[in-house]
Amino acid sequence: MSDLLRIVGLGLIALLPLVNPLTTVALFLGLSGGMSPAQRRSQILRASVYVFIIMSVTWYAGQLVMDT
Repeated sequence: MSDLLRIVGLGLIALLPLVNPLTTVALFLGLSGGMSPAQRRSQILRASVYVFIIMSVTWYAGQLVMDT
C-alpha cells in the first residue's frame, strides 16, 4: 500500500508544473465571473469528472501500448 501511495504522490508532484494551479484558478475566476456559486460548483465538478475520465483512458491505453 505504501508503494502505491508513493507512486501516486510522485505522479501528482510530476503533474503540478503542467497543471499550474495559480494560473488555472485565476483563469477560472475570470471566466466564471457572471456565474452563480451553484453554477461554478457544477462547472468544477463537470471539469473534474472529464479530466479524471481522460486521464484514466490515457493511462489504460498507454498500458496497452507499452505491454504490446
